[in-house]
Amino acid sequence: MGYKHITSHRQEILAVSWSPRYDYILATASADSRVKLWDVRKASGCLITLDQHNGQKSQAVESANTAHNGKVNGLCFTSDGLHLLTVGTDNRMRLWNSSNGENTLVRNFKNFHLLNIN
Repeated sequence: MGYKHITSHRQEILAVSWSPRYDYILATASADSRVKLWDVRKASGCLITLDQHNGQKSQAVESANTAHNGKVNGLCFTSDGLHLLTVGTDNRMRLWNSSNGENTLVRNFKNFHLLNIN
């Protein structure tokens, strides 16, 4: 099996996650503010680019087809693979429906602090 090169992102890829539901689906997060879902079995590959505006026209052209307003530096699928959680340098967490790409939840975490409990 040959390797495929992901060329659709405009800047470096910062995080990747395999779907626990479908072993051929890969999610990538990038410094270009985009999150893409890929079917690694296909040459064309990219299934969808997640859009924080859910297809609605945004005020700024540069935010069209972007998942965050800044770098996307983390992502993971839920254990059932039905949703994808992304985090970005815009201090937001977003929850996406992984089958249709709909942005279902947004939370600001700028002032959110995690407790380290040992």
